[in-house]
Amino acid sequence: AVSAQRVRDFRAHERQLEEKAEMREKKVFVAREVERIVARDFSEAVADVKKSRSELYAAEMEAWTRRVSDLRAAEDAKRQRLAEMQTHAEASVADVARHRERVAERGKIECAESAARDGMISEEIATYHRLLHDFEHGARRTQAQHVQRERRRYKRALEAARADEARRKELWDAEIRRRAAIMKAELADRQSIRSAFIDSYKHLAEMGRRQHAQRLEELRADERCRQVEAESQRRDRNTKVRQMTSERRRRDLQLSQRVAAEAALVDRETRLIAVRDARASAVVDVQARRAKTLRLLRGEKAPSETPAFRVASGVSNVRDPLSPELREEVIRMIREH
Repeated sequence: AVSAQRVRDFRAHERQLEEKAEMREKKVFVAREVERIVARDFSEAVADVKKSRSELYAAEMEAWTRRVSDLRAAEDAKRQRLAEMQTHAEASVADVARHRERVAERGKIECAESAARDGMISEEIATYHRLLHDFEHGARRTQAQHVQRERRRYKRALEAARADEARRKELWDAEIRRRAAIMKAELADRQSIRSAFIDSYKHLAEMGRRQHAQRLEELRADERCRQVEAESQRRDRNTKVRQMTSERRRRDLQLSQRVAAEAALVDRETRLIAVRDARASAVVDVQARRAKTLRLLRGEKAPSETPAFRVASGVSNVRDPLSPELREEVIRMIREH
């Protein structure tokens, strides 16, 4: 009965140890899984942050490149417009110069024509004087009145021609002065338009430079704001990671403390069981010695000849109700105690 009770206690203790070992293994497995999941989540979060940051930097660089290309295209267009305006102004100046040359050539031609007409008039006057000399010194005195009439007519014609020539010359000089004034006014208008174009282009270029500088300052401010925001997000993420790490360490510490407490409890129970088994074996030994003494006093058989001793020592032919493994364990425990 004592051996059966000890076997039952041993089985119950063994089941408790197995259950505690399984529970300990489950807790260790759960802790390892939790640590693995936390590490994986942390690595995935870090990868996502790196990926989002690289995508953000790529998008910002692409937008910045596009803005720079747009500004360069605008600058090229402004330069092209300035070149066209300069070409137009140079063409206008060239047109004015050609017009001046044409007017000068026309004046030269008209002066030459006027000189030719003056030469013809001089030749006619010389012819008239020669004829007059012939008439004066010739033998035809009867035609003196006719000569005088012709002379007066020719003088009148000559005076009318000279007056007409002077009037045409005055008209031509007035026309030349008028055309020169018109050309000067046109040239002044063209120069004023060219200066106005140049001033407007300079104003537009200055406004473009100011807008470009303002846009660059705004972009730099946006970049600084994004950097500050990214830094704050990074600090928040680092704070969260530190909190998660501290929480995981706290849980690990609690788990390790709990495991250590359970191990201490198991060790304490094991020591209590060992003490109880030692006390039981001591009581059994005392009882066995007392029974041996009584049997010796009564003259009974030796304990080695009893079936109980043969069952306990494993040399009996009596039917053993225990399994071979349990019987060996019981025999080992009896021998140890």
